[in-house]
This record gives sequence, C-alpha cells and structure tokens, in this order.
Amino acid sequence: MSQTAKRLTTLLRSGAATPLPLTISGLWGWWDTSDTSTLKQDSAGTTAVTATSDPVGYWVDKSGNSRAFIQSGASTIKPTYQGANAGISFDGGDYLTLYSQSTTFTAQTVVAAVKLEAAGNIGARVFNQVSAGGSDYNATGHYIPIRRASSFTSVGGYAGGGDRSLVTNANGVKSLIVARHSGTAIVNRINGVDGSSYSHTLNYTPERMRLFSNLTSVNDNPGETGAGTYYELLVFSTALSTTDRGALETYLNAKWSVY
Repeated sequence: MSQTAKRLTTLLRSGAATPLPLTISGLWGWWDTSDTSTLKQDSAGTTAVTATSDPVGYWVDKSGNSRAFIQSGASTIKPTYQGANAGISFDGGDYLTLYSQSTTFTAQTVVAAVKLEAAGNIGARVFNQVSAGGSDYNATGHYIPIRRASSFTSVGGYAGGGDRSLVTNANGVKSLIVARHSGTAIVNRINGVDGSSYSHTLNYTPERMRLFSNLTSVNDNPGETGAGTYYELLVFSTALSTTDRGALETYLNAKWSVY
C-alpha cells in the first residue's frame, strides 16, 4: 500500500480529529455542505439551515481563513439546501459571492464536487473570480477556473480569451472537477480524466469569487448563470502535487460516491 493510501485509510477509518483537507499545504478555503453548521439562511450568518429547501445565504469556510460565500439578495436568488448529504442546489438564477479578497495567486488549484445540469446558460461559471477593476473574461491575466464551455457537454478553464483544457462532463450526475494552474499551465480534470494542458502565466489577484454566475468590475448583478448542485469546494494557493491531488480525489470520491 502506498503512503498516500495508508494516510487516507487512517484518516477515513480512525475518525481522526484532523480532516484530510487541513493536512494539505496551501489550503486557502474549504466549504463543505455535509457540515450543516456551515450553512446559514441569511447573509449575516445568524439563522441556521435546518430543513430541506431552506435558502442558503451564507456558506462558512472551514479552512480557518474566514472566507464565507454570501448572498444578501432575495430568497429567490439563493441556492437551496437539499437535505442531509445532498448538497445545495442552484436553479439557474442563484449565486453566491465571496467578497473583499486580496490574495495574489501565482498558482492555484480548485477542487469541486458538483452535479451539473443541462440548464441555465452556455458559458456559465461554475467557479469564477475577478480582479478589482476588471471583468472576469477580459481583464489582463484573467482566469476563470471552472466554466461551462460552448455546450453543456464540456467544462474547462477560461484564459487568454478562450476555453482551455476542456473535458467532457455528464449532466445530472456527480462529478469531481479539479482545475489546476501550475503558474505556467492549466490542466482541468473530471473524474480522473485530464484535459489537454494549456500554457498560461498566472499572476492574478481576485477581489471577488462567485459560484454559478459571471462577474464584472462595474456590475455586481449576475449573468451567464448555471444550474447544478454543490457538495464540496476547496481552493488552494498552490498547484497540488500528484500525491495530494490523488489523496483528495480518493477522499472526496469515498465521501460523495462520485465515480
């Protein structure tokens, strides 16, 4: 048994106090719908989510870095809780936003356990980010880690004015998406299958991040929204090693029964 497998087996079977994501260097943010204490109905984070179909206006960060996704608008644009271990659902008009960030990423890995639907808009952002004074798709050095591409059958990153490292996705079933930017190249991955590497330099400081909607510098309103369910999301300020990526994929696959 490899060291990675031994490490994962110990964590999964022993009920270790430290969850696997907290043991991996570079963890920037971690959001987990299986922990209902992290889901709140209001944007102030005071009213607990307790029942199926409750709106989610605040999603607490478990990394210890206090980076919460919020929605301060009406309940009609908030995702809804789907019940124990069933995630939070975005209906094609819902979105959550993480505000007031200042980290400069020279490498980045985004890991998302999601279920995507063939609904909403082609070009929908699954995980999006924008710098201050820019737009998500045309600012200098822009990089959208996870975006529905020119159809509902593929997912990739968006950089250099186009869709990059496209990978085929199936709709209506769970997927484990890894968007890895080494600082010089993008590789997106779904359920263990890699897209083609695309050369791109990352030196980007997102001011906001958003789930299932676009972002511009002059308008905080949504556009190019998508439909689907989020189960878990992790962001790293590093390009994960093959070992750490494999450990996370095994951990999340066992937790969410993805593939």
